[in-house]
Amino acid sequence: MKTNVGVIFGGRSGEHDISVRSAKSVVEQIDREKYAVFPIAITNVGRWLNPSESIGLLPEAMRSLIDGEAAGVTGDVALIGDTGFRGLTVMDSGYGRSSARLD
Repeated sequence: MKTNVGVIFGGRSGEHDISVRSAKSVVEQIDREKYAVFPIAITNVGRWLNPSESIGLLPEAMRSLIDGEAAGVTGDVALIGDTGFRGLTVMDSGYGRSSARLD
C-alpha cells in the first residue's frame, strides 16, 4: 500500500512561481512505487485548489505522474485540524466529508 503525500504549493506571495517549480521537482523525484502524490495548489489570491484542479498548474508532461485517485478529488477542499477529518476534506454545504486520506 502506498503512502499518500499531499504536496502543497503556490500561495499569495511573490514566491508563488518558485513554489510551483519546487512542487514540480518533488513530483518528478518522489518514488511513485512507495508514494501517491496529491497536489494541492494555492492560487495567487489564496484559494485552495483540489488535486484535480491543481494538476492543471503542473506542466502537461508531469500530469501522468499523478495517481488517478488524486485526479478524482474534486470540489472545494480544506485541510481541517480536527483529527476526525483525516486528510484532504471536500466541503459539502458547510459540512466536510473526508475524500482523500493523507499520511
